[in-house]
Amino acid sequence: MENLQGRTILVTRSKKSKGAFSEQIRKAGGNPVEVPLLQFAIRDTMENNQMINGLHDYNWVFFTSINGVEFFFELWNKHKKSWPANVKLAAVGEKTGNALLGQGINVDFVPDTFSASNMADQFLKRYPEPGRILLVRGNLSRPTLPEVFRQQRVFFQTMTVYDTLPVEDQQASLIPFLERGLLDAYTFTSPSTISAFHNICCSHKDYHRFLLKPCVCIGPTTASEAEKTGFSNVLTPPSNYTIEGMIEVMERYFKQKGQDING
Repeated sequence: MENLQGRTILVTRSKKSKGAFSEQIRKAGGNPVEVPLLQFAIRDTMENNQMINGLHDYNWVFFTSINGVEFFFELWNKHKKSWPANVKLAAVGEKTGNALLGQGINVDFVPDTFSASNMADQFLKRYPEPGRILLVRGNLSRPTLPEVFRQQRVFFQTMTVYDTLPVEDQQASLIPFLERGLLDAYTFTSPSTISAFHNICCSHKDYHRFLLKPCVCIGPTTASEAEKTGFSNVLTPPSNYTIEGMIEVMERYFKQKGQDING
């Protein structure tokens, strides 16, 4: 069933990631409008290369995003090392886990619900004495895991493998769609994309009108940022925090909206 038939959906993911989401929207009958708000750059630093060389000193490596997997292994593959047998892997969700499997490495832990808070709680219940943890992240990653590890007195170190940067000059691409009311919903897959949208649009005279459109967020952390920003109609998958979950939420929303209008 094509429950997004005739709907125009804003896709704000990075240039590299937007294709899969747009294809899902098309399959559901919708029309994706791609305006990438963020881009990513690897941190190929001496410190990170030293941590790669000392990876055998850790018991666990935590990955909370596909980007983290991609950039970590871009650094790792430079050194042409084999994965240390003593080091286990934790992934925040199924897709991050699949990205690790794509690198030829098995995943030892994935939480039942895909969020950083659930990841920490479930992990420490299963592994109350995990040993030394390396947390792989981006420069704008949320502090959820570090805060829990500090509270529980778990030894960890962070490795920032990429930087999240705004895409320059996207105002000219985005604002005309907003002004003309051509978008039926906006989609955001990170709090950073919410912030980028705000920075581009907040000075516009109709900014508050822009915030009335359905704002579809991949998970509760992004949804919280959307609500703080002023979006009044925030939609989030109940548990499946993926782009497929976002498609399902939009389909239900527009199906119900159509029933309300026709009823």
